[in-house]
Amino acid sequence: MNRVIGTCCLAVCLTPSNTPLDGRWDVTFDIPSQQYRAILEFAVSSDGTVTTTNLVYPLLTVTEGHFTDGTLSLKGTSPYGPVGITTAIAGTAMTGKWQVAMISGAVRGSRMPDIRSGVRPRAVFDAVWDTLNRQYYDPQFNGVDWRAMRARYRPNSDAARTDGQLVTVIRKMFADLHSSHLELSALPLDKAFVATPATGTSATAAPIVWRNLSPAIGYLQITQFEESPEILGLVDRVFTELGDLPSLIIDVRGNPGGTLSAAMRLGDYLFPATRPAGYFVTRAGLARFKVQSAEQIPLDRLAVYSGYSVVDFRRELTRSGAVMLTTGGRAAAYRGRVVLLIDERCGSTTEGFASMVKETHAATLIGRRTAGAMLSSVEVPVVGGWTLRYPEADFRTASGQRVEGQGVEPDIVVQKSVIGDADLARAMTFLQKLPRPR
Repeated sequence: MNRVIGTCCLAVCLTPSNTPLDGRWDVTFDIPSQQYRAILEFAVSSDGTVTTTNLVYPLLTVTEGHFTDGTLSLKGTSPYGPVGITTAIAGTAMTGKWQVAMISGAVRGSRMPDIRSGVRPRAVFDAVWDTLNRQYYDPQFNGVDWRAMRARYRPNSDAARTDGQLVTVIRKMFADLHSSHLELSALPLDKAFVATPATGTSATAAPIVWRNLSPAIGYLQITQFEESPEILGLVDRVFTELGDLPSLIIDVRGNPGGTLSAAMRLGDYLFPATRPAGYFVTRAGLARFKVQSAEQIPLDRLAVYSGYSVVDFRRELTRSGAVMLTTGGRAAAYRGRVVLLIDERCGSTTEGFASMVKETHAATLIGRRTAGAMLSSVEVPVVGGWTLRYPEADFRTASGQRVEGQGVEPDIVVQKSVIGDADLARAMTFLQKLPRPR
């Protein structure tokens, strides 16, 4: 879960271009139902080999590149699998396509000017290090000597001559923390971690869709846990239309998380009485309770929040430092069988929801272990126009289990397949073999 605050300024300068490709490019990828914006910094060697650094949230990581006769070819990794990109460079414009297995989409880009802000790379590095030193959720820094990390990486930031070199140094330092929700972006705060609807799609495309798979099985897909009264209304409509069916499949595969609104409302339909869903603890909360880690906090002393507003939740988290979420008992509980489809791309709020469902046996989990990226994060501007996302609070399930770095294991494991939908097929078979609930 994230919040957005503040404003920011211009970015650290790039060195002058040596080829038609060298420098910073603003590139948009059309991905299913959305667009992903990347700021890519290219450096071309004399043999045409291209080094590529993604200056924003690395949904795409480029591992190989070549540029010749105006054609740029890249290979890399993405949440969708290995990706290939081929584009043509004409002046300051880039056009082409990306492809993952049998899925493809358009790529469009334009060269960005070399902008000088007068901010030295060391100032950016120091601002990032200082923010984490004061605000990172774990005062033990996951067992890492944080001051030693500053001494180790700061000289490398001094040597950085481009944004790509600087962000590479800082990301190496981040990697030593072994933490999710920790990233640096060259985009301003209001654009740094935002996905937008893809060309030709509705700006109000619903993150929740549902249908009947058979006369006895309903299907609910949630691609993002968004927050609004409309989203709560969609959840209510789902159970108005599917609530009398004997079985329901909830599909959260590929859902990276979001806010708690829809997840809390889902809990109302899955649990007939109010129950704990899990708790968050900030660094200030640890200090308040005079403990070193979240599992040491006495649960009977936690503040409790059961609403649907992430703003109100954060207000309570800031006030108390540690908050137990509770859900259930506010709607006509669904009495049928439930299957939850999960995979390795489930993160954050999605994992919190999956862990709650698994601990309570409210559903059978089918698919693959989730990402293990369950912390609460914030985004803040730092000098030089960069935006820092960092985790401000740890999460534990109601029984005290940690999800960060662990993930949520399915009850039934299904091997990933590029042909058909093996997860959904397994869920259908599982439900069809069960006796109908009375």
